[in-house]
Amino acid sequence: ALNIVEGENIDLGEVVVGKTKTTTIVLQNSGSERVILDTIYLGFTFKQIMFLDKDFPGTGGTCTDRLEALQSCTFIVSFSPNTVDKIVSTFVKFSYTSGSTPQSLQLTLSGKGIAEPVLPEVPTV
Repeated sequence: ALNIVEGENIDLGEVVVGKTKTTTIVLQNSGSERVILDTIYLGFTFKQIMFLDKDFPGTGGTCTDRLEALQSCTFIVSFSPNTVDKIVSTFVKFSYTSGSTPQSLQLTLSGKGIAEPVLPEVPTV
């Protein structure tokens, strides 16, 4: 019943090392029963990929621990790479109950750190 609208593998793109990109992700209950989020686990990435301001659903996110049937909510992740040309990957695991059935959903997040683009020097006259 619970799914990620954008799919279960999200590419956060290329981000300049030292900068931060935020991404809004839509969590959807496509079932006919209320979903109760029991636990949300974010894999360890040395703080490079995390919920915006550290806690689920991230500042600006609308998710709570319950999601009614056929409803959706958002959560916000931030990506702040600390190494150039390295792909960073982690996962978010949602353990939830729909009706009386425990279930889980896993989302994979990845992104790449890049160097600051070098602008060409403008000759002085």
